[in-house]
Amino acid sequence: MPTASMAAVVHYALEKYAVELREVPRPGDLVDDDVLLSTRAVGVCGSEIHQYHNTQSWPVNLPVILGHEVSGLYPKRRHSFAASAPIAGPASTTCVRSGAASGTA
Repeated sequence: MPTASMAAVVHYALEKYAVELREVPRPGDLVDDDVLLSTRAVGVCGSEIHQYHNTQSWPVNLPVILGHEVSGLYPKRRHSFAASAPIAGPASTTCVRSGAASGTA
């Protein structure tokens, strides 16, 4: 049975080094084209380095989960993906629909 929470790196304040590992709620029911990956690796993007040092030039809604360069396995068959299909998220795209990923965690 899946747990009700998951680990995430959270940027929690607009100050230098305001990033920490936290337990956050798992996303709720998936709809339409949503997917929930079994994450295997997450890269660190330059934008996240800026947020770590609080030198970003864009507005940030806090708290926000970092880590949009991700790869993992598709845990179950859905849409055109087979169960356990390897998936890599494009580094140029961020997740904005999920409450956890959009800064409402």
